[in-house]
Amino acid sequence: MTSRGVPFEEEEDMFASGNKRNPWVPAGAFLTAGVLAAGLYAFKKGNTQRSQQLMRARVVAQGVTIAIMAASVGAGGFSMEGVGDKK
Repeated sequence: MTSRGVPFEEEEDMFASGNKRNPWVPAGAFLTAGVLAAGLYAFKKGNTQRSQQLMRARVVAQGVTIAIMAASVGAGGFSMEGVGDKK
């Protein structure tokens, strides 16, 4: 059981089905992480101007990912069906 009282199997199924419904959310998350890594690498190398540009791009990528998540919820991609049901 997780802290929300949902068995682990159901939580994993819920994550897998979410990826099938909207594959753009994980893609956005990976894009955000990639831009963040590139920005940190540029900062480590001393290229602060490039690092700043990449950090701004990360914010944009993060915003787009959140907008996609909100749109998928608004379009019916989120369901409370079965949540909290006792078996």
